[in-house]
Amino acid sequence: MRVPEEQFELIVKYVDADLQESEKESFEELVISSEPFRRELMEVEMIIESIKAIGHQQNVQRVKNIIHKLDAEKSTKKRKSRIIPIRLGIAASITLLTFFSYFISRSSSTGTKSIFKSYYEPYPSVRLFRNEVETSKGMQLYGSQQYKEAIPLLEAERDQQKNDKLLELYIANSYMMTGRYAESEKILKNSKAKTAETLIDQYIYWYLGLTLLQMEKKEEAATVFQKLSVDGGIYEMESKAILESLG
Repeated sequence: MRVPEEQFELIVKYVDADLQESEKESFEELVISSEPFRRELMEVEMIIESIKAIGHQQNVQRVKNIIHKLDAEKSTKKRKSRIIPIRLGIAASITLLTFFSYFISRSSSTGTKSIFKSYYEPYPSVRLFRNEVETSKGMQLYGSQQYKEAIPLLEAERDQQKNDKLLELYIANSYMMTGRYAESEKILKNSKAKTAETLIDQYIYWYLGLTLLQMEKKEEAATVFQKLSVDGGIYEMESKAILESLG
């Protein structure tokens, strides 16, 4: 369920620290009363905070290309107001997109496990809200890198929120970080869509491909990265580099 456009505008202003005094009360009421609003806010913060954690600034042309892609998707209403909109500002957009260029500088190797080590970073944990409202206990454990302890709590939360791909992604990464790659593979395969058009599905395909590399399933991994390399998504360039390393 998507939030109305006027509510999404409040999220935009919040992440830009541009909420007016008259809007803060409405924002706080939605945080308390609306699950779709909280989920939308989390997804927006998830992207911004994960990228700020990287801090790399390079590959300007690639940044421009992805900005144009996001703008085109918005104009055709394929994903209306779902990925960070251009009006978040140039600074936020560049912060977002430089995250994707980070992987370009990673070293590569022909061994599948070596490639995995060169590219894998656990999916970043993000505080749901910046003030007094905190994330679930499972997410707090994930954020403090207590992955083993986080798994049962995240799975319980997932069982209450069916078809939540974001939670599946956190659970899969928890399994990866505890060396349980078969469990990660199963979750990601069950969660992935037929295509990697949406941002969350691109993340799922990416981590599935990396999981398969670690498990030395070279052919299956190549199939996943081949799809990412032609879909024009955020991992297109990294996937092409991995395919080249795989031979």
